[in-house]
Amino acid sequence: MALDHSLFHLIFSLGGNYFWLDFAFHLVSRFTLYLLLLILFILFIIKGKEWGDVIKRGLLSAFFARIFLVEVIRFIAPRERPFQVFNIDTLLPLKESSSLPSGHVTFLFALSTTVFLFNRKWGIMFYSFSFLMGFSRIVSGLHFPGDILVGILLGIASGLIFEVIKEKKSRN
Repeated sequence: MALDHSLFHLIFSLGGNYFWLDFAFHLVSRFTLYLLLLILFILFIIKGKEWGDVIKRGLLSAFFARIFLVEVIRFIAPRERPFQVFNIDTLLPLKESSSLPSGHVTFLFALSTTVFLFNRKWGIMFYSFSFLMGFSRIVSGLHFPGDILVGILLGIASGLIFEVIKEKKSRN
């Protein structure tokens, strides 16, 4: 816990110094999810059915991770957010709720894993944006680094589980 708090303070200190940087973190934190969904929609329009199956599986994996896995963990092990623990101002408004794990990051990494397993180039881009989203949520004062790490691991696990399910169905 002490390491998590120390890393949080180090990363959080990047915010609040420059308006343009705060604005960039704000945009990344608020709109990355929508940007990646728009990219998937465009890929579906351009590439058709091959991406349609990936999108369907990716969204199923992401919603499963976000709605089921995240909420079960939050129920079992609720954790205050950094702004509640340290009484700090955040870059983004947020209601008080459990911090562990990050729902945004869990969702995005589940989606990114599915994309990565289908197309490495697009997957790396999705992972990069997902990582930036997680980093920006720490800088914004909304999550501890451990919340982000657990979200990354849950998202990747969910993406892999849905890939295994797909492979088993395709063999039958």
